[in-house]
Amino acid sequence: MKYEIKEGNYAAMGVTRQGRDLVFTFAAKQNQTCAVLLYDRESGKKQFRIELPVEFQAGFLRSVCIRNIDYHKFDYNYEIDGEVVTDPYARKIVGREHWCDKARQGKNVLRGGFDFSVFHWKEQRPKVKKEDMFLYKLHVRGFTMDTSAANRGTFAALQKKIPYLRDLGVTSVELMPVYEFEEIEQKTKDKLPDYVTWKKKAKEKRAETRVNFWGYTRGNYFAPKASFAASDHAAVELKRLIQALHNQGMECILEMFFPAGVPAAEIIDALHYWVLEYHVDGFHLQGENLPVQVIAEDLLLHATKIFYVWFEEAVVAKEDADSHLYFYNDEFEYPIRRMLCGRDASLYEFVNQMRKQQERASYVNYICDNNGFTLADLFSYSEKHNEKNGEKNTDGSSWNYSCNCGAEGETNRKYIKNQRKRLAKNAIAAVFLAQGIPLLFSGDEFGNSQEGNNNAYCQDNAIGWINWKEKGRNRELLEFTRAVIRFRKEHPVFRSPEPMQMCDYKGIGLPDLSYHGEEAWMAGFDPGRQVVGLLYGGGYALRDDATEDDDIYIAFNFHVTEKKLALPKTEKTKGWYRVIDTAREKDAVLDNGVEIEQKQAVIAPQSVAVFVGKR
Repeated sequence: MKYEIKEGNYAAMGVTRQGRDLVFTFAAKQNQTCAVLLYDRESGKKQFRIELPVEFQAGFLRSVCIRNIDYHKFDYNYEIDGEVVTDPYARKIVGREHWCDKARQGKNVLRGGFDFSVFHWKEQRPKVKKEDMFLYKLHVRGFTMDTSAANRGTFAALQKKIPYLRDLGVTSVELMPVYEFEEIEQKTKDKLPDYVTWKKKAKEKRAETRVNFWGYTRGNYFAPKASFAASDHAAVELKRLIQALHNQGMECILEMFFPAGVPAAEIIDALHYWVLEYHVDGFHLQGENLPVQVIAEDLLLHATKIFYVWFEEAVVAKEDADSHLYFYNDEFEYPIRRMLCGRDASLYEFVNQMRKQQERASYVNYICDNNGFTLADLFSYSEKHNEKNGEKNTDGSSWNYSCNCGAEGETNRKYIKNQRKRLAKNAIAAVFLAQGIPLLFSGDEFGNSQEGNNNAYCQDNAIGWINWKEKGRNRELLEFTRAVIRFRKEHPVFRSPEPMQMCDYKGIGLPDLSYHGEEAWMAGFDPGRQVVGLLYGGGYALRDDATEDDDIYIAFNFHVTEKKLALPKTEKTKGWYRVIDTAREKDAVLDNGVEIEQKQAVIAPQSVAVFVGKR
């Protein structure tokens, strides 16, 4: 191959193409010896070493233009002071095409690949308002492995699941890491320290290998994960998936994990790249020392939804009512769990979480996600069971606020199984009837279990995969979940983008939200109290047809005995109709409702009941 080199332009990191010329730009300190290594694509053997003249530098950047190169025949790496480095900006990674391929274990086989393919987008990008969002979090491989479908574990397999997500009512799909990461993880067993002299000195044991199933490690942030693709074109396959989601009215949110040490400029560049190249709609940011304020104020990202644990008040204050910032943390999770399971519960904290909302930002509400028990396990295990992770059950949170309803794990006792189903329905009702944005972890809608493992990060097996057989076995929970999702969508009073004022600021004879006990308008929050009624004034929310919403009353009874709650009448409400009751089994959702003629409603033990006020 005859080639020529000249100085590059430093304009963009990674490799860019200018006709048959390629420009390589990467980071290197001054006085370091740098070269571009070209490998034969078929054999993987190094073919050329092209050293950069020392003057091809600007600051800590090196850039070279290699002319007349047929990039179809090559892969590449960099060499910096003798060390071979894979381009962190590579759009394709060669060497990880097969998931957990042990043939490459311990070998430096990774190379950057050239990907200049053009994808012709044919999509209708959704504009989902924050008050209409329903987030569904999933792992591409885990969501599609336990199926009979072809190409399981891939973007193509997930695309076939889109009708299921659409029918469930999902508006926004959150994907756990789909960029390139190393899934083969080595772990060296501990050995006894030298000062332990009364035992024979332990020999260092061979390193164990485990699977980094979730992908929370430093990644190649510009390349889609090749082993998540059914074809040789991961980029095209992922773009087809995102396009298909968009055409069904669903957003694509990417979870991005940046550990300490990832340069801030690389983080910003990666986010820009996924927005421009893959048309993603948002990012759930995870990691350490992230440039959150810069990301929040970035002009290109200002129409992109940004989810993070916390934003400084000064950052939020700059947002308008159509803010793109979302608080995503466990503030909702534990107060609700404590009420559901009766463990150190605070009713006052519970109701505050149910109405939590901000005018210039939004909150994501969940009871379960990948970090912790699944919804089924939350009410089946009092303790974590992570022994199969190989860390002697020391990993994962020990503060789960879970309950097993009388038996640890699986049981054939019907009354325990019924109690677990009721608590799961209570949890679903709490998530979808709260003011924030509901998030459901994949499989929770039909009782998927991880056998009590609350940290299945290394379980690339039936524990970490979604068991789709449960969908048929737990149809009762699935249909209840679908009904509650529809109910939320039909009643905008639950989806107000503005905080509740707890007063009659419209002068309609009813506050936007009020609390009630055994007597109307009088709710106590004494320690130990476990029952409350929440009345939402329908006059504060308009449906799509500009009509006022109904008055809606939610009764929460977390006590082990039945309780009575007052049903206050208003000018608008002539009668109350019970439309949801988690104490019922197969008909927990009543389409036409059952009228309650008394001034008080009897609420069954550990149940949630919803009443709609009608004239």
